[in-house]
Amino acid sequence: MLYVSDTKLLETNEHLPSGSGTIDFSVYLCGLQEQRFTGPAILQVDDLPKFGGCGRDTDEALTSSRDRRETAIATRKQ
Repeated sequence: MLYVSDTKLLETNEHLPSGSGTIDFSVYLCGLQEQRFTGPAILQVDDLPKFGGCGRDTDEALTSSRDRRETAIATRKQ
């Protein structure tokens, strides 16, 4: 199982929508693909005030996070 969460490390260990932090998902996700990872992935997005506040954990945030990760993988393959 893969646990996915974006953050602005080293500032705070946040749980932001993908693309909102400093994690380079194209590197990590393509590496997992190269290793033929096929397990499930869980995305954590929090709406706590210290992580940007209300609205960060909406369906749209989760869907756009998935889309950003899929785009990162497709771009990296080219």
